Amino acid sequence: MRTLLPALLLIALGLTARLHAQSQTPQQIIAAAVQSEIAADLADHTNWIYLHHDVKPDSDTLTLVAESPLGSATRKLEDHGHPLTPDQARQDADRARAFAADRDRQIKAKRDSRHDDDEAEAMMRLLPVAFLWQLKSETPDRQTLAFRPNPGFTPHTLTARVLATMAGEVHIVRAHGGQPMRIELIQGMLTDDVTIGWGLLARLRKGGRFRVERSEIAPGVWQITGSHIHMEGRALLFKSFGEQEDETMTGFRPSAARDIPEATAELGLP
Repeated sequence: MRTLLPALLLIALGLTARLHAQSQTPQQIIAAAVQSEIAADLADHTNWIYLHHDVKPDSDTLTLVAESPLGSATRKLEDHGHPLTPDQARQDADRARAFAADRDRQIKAKRDSRHDDDEAEAMMRLLPVAFLWQLKSETPDRQTLAFRPNPGFTPHTLTARVLATMAGEVHIVRAHGGQPMRIELIQGMLTDDVTIGWGLLARLRKGGRFRVERSEIAPGVWQITGSHIHMEGRALLFKSFGEQEDETMTGFRPSAARDIPEATAELGLP
């Protein structure tokens, strides 16, 4: 009997957790996922070295990135699928070393990165309120939620106005093995044309699409591994909108760099 009690307790706890999950509305599920992501981001102090492949209409580059707590260093490896010439490699190495020696530029880059992170967090917090959510499918491991614009949501920023015109779906990895729930994929499209400032600030056409893919690159550590943005139009105030861009990040390995000069040394520059 004593050996049976712990098993019965585990079963009961599992059933209770399952019933709790089933009782959550789609809006509550996405709100919990957003909070889980924000908490995980605040707790994550890891740094990585990885390959960044960035394709735009006028460029195609493969870059090695080395992170540190104070910022990142980069080394360009390929241009349109071809290795750099010796002269190009020397010029890029000079650029990287100049940045590693310029404290003012490093501070500005870190400030810009922090601003981008703050913008991303603000947009994440809008997900539960800017959209109406529906449970599309679920398995023991994952849930897929569909979203569409919430007619009761009033955007107070230009970014929120663009965001609130989208519809799509989010894939969530459910909490398991002591790990919290995480957002694995978010994709969507503009459901209507977006015009801001009579088209002077932004004019984006209905049907523009985006897709952001995330992967667990180490136990409990998630990173964006794919970003695909295909928007027709232009947006002067947004880096993330009005572009044709495909990014993939691969080959993650830990970086031991403590600052940008050490991150630059990790790049193995010629």
